[in-house]
Amino acid sequence: MTGLGHALGYGKEKGWPSLVRAGLKKLRRFIYTREVFILNYIRLDSIPEVKPGTKVVVRDATWDDIPKMKNIRYSMGKFEDWLKRGCIFTIALKDDKVVSYLCMHTEPLPPFENVVNLKPDEIWGHYAYTVPEYRGNGIYPYIAYLAAKRLMKQGYKREYGIVRADNRTSIKVHDKMGKRDLQHVIHLKVFGIERCWNKPEKVAK
Repeated sequence: MTGLGHALGYGKEKGWPSLVRAGLKKLRRFIYTREVFILNYIRLDSIPEVKPGTKVVVRDATWDDIPKMKNIRYSMGKFEDWLKRGCIFTIALKDDKVVSYLCMHTEPLPPFENVVNLKPDEIWGHYAYTVPEYRGNGIYPYIAYLAAKRLMKQGYKREYGIVRADNRTSIKVHDKMGKRDLQHVIHLKVFGIERCWNKPEKVAK
C-alpha cells in the first residue's frame, strides 16, 4: 500500500481488519525479513515461443502508464525508478489495464547489485509480475519471449535473475524457459536496511 488513498481503498474493499493485518505484516517485514533466492541464468535463444491464452497488447511502459498501475503489486516509486534508470520495462495490457509486466536492466538493480558481474552480452531480469486473475494464461512467458527476441537483436545472449526458493510456480515457469540454477542468494532486511550475499555451495540438482 502506497499512500493514504490506497490504504483507505484497501480497507473499504477488503475490510478494516484486513487493513490492520496488512499494515502489521508490512511493519514486520520492515523490521526483519530473511529470504532465500536462487540465482540462475537463461539462454535467450532457449526461451520458447508462447501464445497467450487471452489477447493482450505488449509494449514498453511510459510515464503515462504509471496511473494505470496503482492497484498492481510493488510501489509506485519502484515503477518510477525503473523508468528513470532506463530499464527495459515491458507491460501487457488487457482492455487498457496493465495485467503483467517485466523489468530488465543492463546491470543488477538494488538490492542485488553484488550477486553477479554481468558481461556485455548479458542482461539482468529484475522483476516480473502478473495480476492473480490473469495467471495461467501464458502472458508472462509471452512477454519474456518477445523481450528475448528484442534483446538478441541487440547482441544479448543470456539473462540472469533470481527467483524465490519457495516459489514453485515461478520456478516451474522458468524451468520451461531453460533456466539453469547457480547459487542460493540470501536477502536480509533489518529496519529497512538491505543486504544480499551468495552462499558458496551450488544449488543441488
